[in-house]
Amino acid sequence: MNKKLKNSYVRFLSGITFSCVFFVFANSVCLAEGDPKGSFMAAVGVDSVLGSYELGGGSIPLSNESNFTFETKIFNTLGAAGASLGTGSTPTEFSVGYNHKFIDDTLSISGSLGVLNGAFMSSQNAGPARFADSLDPELKVDYSDSMIEASGTAMYFNALRQTAAYNSRNTLIYFLNFGFKIVPNRFSLGLTTEHYRFFTSNLGGIEAGDWYGGYMKFRMQNGMSLRFAAGVDLANPNVTGEFYKIGIVVPFII
Repeated sequence: MNKKLKNSYVRFLSGITFSCVFFVFANSVCLAEGDPKGSFMAAVGVDSVLGSYELGGGSIPLSNESNFTFETKIFNTLGAAGASLGTGSTPTEFSVGYNHKFIDDTLSISGSLGVLNGAFMSSQNAGPARFADSLDPELKVDYSDSMIEASGTAMYFNALRQTAAYNSRNTLIYFLNFGFKIVPNRFSLGLTTEHYRFFTSNLGGIEAGDWYGGYMKFRMQNGMSLRFAAGVDLANPNVTGEFYKIGIVVPFII
């Protein structure tokens, strides 16, 4: 294991250890004060870039305004981002983080740190599957009141297991959404934009896509939702094609 990789592992494990120790301490205080309910959600998504994937995750209260969070992603296929995945190379991610709510729970900010396993970043699916293929920090900001909903997410996949035999890539993904609750807590319409950047070891930075479009979202009273989004790349419509995404979320209160 080279020095750079070893240092990356040390930083990651230190962060995980700190998060878990903080969680145990804070949660013990929270339990002493009367533990609020935690939550868990399962989701399925399909889009033209990342392909099809499942998500699962939850939050454990640390206080009335903050939560310890955990999440996993399982990618089945990769759309424009890569070829169909072979046996043993399916990317899976696990992350832990922290969430805090502000302004009477209308504003939520979350940060997390995860590990992606597979071969997507270290060799663009050309090499063998690897544990800790990349280190993945992520930041989310969400706002929701009785009329407006907005969100922004940024994530960076930093390849850890690259070798001279393959071309690795780091990936930056960020997207923004802004919409109106046409029927409060039932139906929303809004605008969306998604951006992907691939930084490969042999070519440098590549603009993978800049899509702009709209979305519609249906939700049930128990929190289940169905969202569909579509858009086009205004700069390179003949290169990156059109964008589409659909997502189903099923939440649980524990």
